[in-house]
Amino acid sequence: MGCGVRLGAGHRMLWLLACAAALHSLLAIAPSVRAHSEFQKEFLRTYAGKDADRGFRTLAKKAKCYACHQGKEDRTNYNVYGQALTAHLTEDDRKDKKKIVAALRTVEQEPIDSADETSGTFGERLLRNELPGGSIEDAKVEPPKKANDDSETPPPAEG
Repeated sequence: MGCGVRLGAGHRMLWLLACAAALHSLLAIAPSVRAHSEFQKEFLRTYAGKDADRGFRTLAKKAKCYACHQGKEDRTNYNVYGQALTAHLTEDDRKDKKKIVAALRTVEQEPIDSADETSGTFGERLLRNELPGGSIEDAKVEPPKKANDDSETPPPAEG
């Protein structure tokens, strides 16, 4: 070891297991990060390419994950646009550029709010050089905790 501390065989094994577990954890999350970056790249190529409005290109690049995600604590939280896209894509589609673009084009035609006929479509927002899921500021707001998330549930009352 570089720090001059000598570990016994048992401690060395624990240290190696801890390192292996940490590496495994990093590798386990890497595919989901890559998958989303692939979707983001296609979104930028499709809507914020060289022919796009300069202001929208800047906005889309600044939005990054917030184009589809809601909040930053849990990347499984999607804004309305992200929810619409995930209905057409899976993590396995990250290498299929044609399928990603087809999903983007399909979602353009979908209403922002299916319960409100006057909500417009995601494509209409894009034509106005707006992010399809809403503003970056709104996307940064953490959504309410999910019903099955009991991390902030108070302990049961005594009695």
